[in-house]
Amino acid sequence: MKYALIQVLPGILPGGVCAGIGWAAAGHVACVAGLAGRVRDRFPARHDKAAITAVIARLRKGGAAGAAIERSDGVLAAAGLTVVVITSRQVKNLRSRYSTAGGKDDRSGSCVLAGTLRTDRARLWPLIPDAARCRCRSACRRRGRVPRGRA
Repeated sequence: MKYALIQVLPGILPGGVCAGIGWAAAGHVACVAGLAGRVRDRFPARHDKAAITAVIARLRKGGAAGAAIERSDGVLAAAGLTVVVITSRQVKNLRSRYSTAGGKDDRSGSCVLAGTLRTDRARLWPLIPDAARCRCRSACRRRGRVPRGRA
């Protein structure tokens, strides 16, 4: 039996910059942080094609080669950014690192994601986009219609 190779993140941040994106239904918040953990840029974005394109351009302009996000979305990976998925349960547990109150909002969530990508690189794996057939299948599964027969 053959297993897929596990891809790991490089130990040092490319360019010393990472990003986190708090992804929501209506709007998103991106945070770009440097190697020392200082926030270099933080900005909101709407949930439409033009705004997502602008987010990608702004992340690249800020020097971020990768981003941490709470959901596995192929949009960023397709744009050539390294995407790391950190589940919402993990983010909830990691919030205490950055705030004693542990309050939740998109601004702090994006900083938690960026900080985790900065500090916990050895424990994170980059998102590898599936083949088109698999993406179609997962989209059908989300809608509750899993096709029968061949995968």
